[in-house]
Amino acid sequence: MLVYDRTAGGLSWAWAAGAQLYRARGLIDSARGAGSWDEALEQLEGIEPERPISEIQFWGHGKWGNAQLGGDR
Repeated sequence: MLVYDRTAGGLSWAWAAGAQLYRARGLIDSARGAGSWDEALEQLEGIEPERPISEIQFWGHGKWGNAQLGGDR
């Protein structure tokens, strides 16, 4: 599962395109853009609840210990 920051302007477009490439190569099963951590977590809850998630990737901004998604840290 890949979650990317859809509020990051031009980078959101690049992350969405990158997610399509990753899916085409079979590197991820699903990708979603989110505007906040609450939204991202709600999306994660709703994806095939009977199947465990083995990996979550986040594409966005921040620094060590401070991953930013929209205005949320």
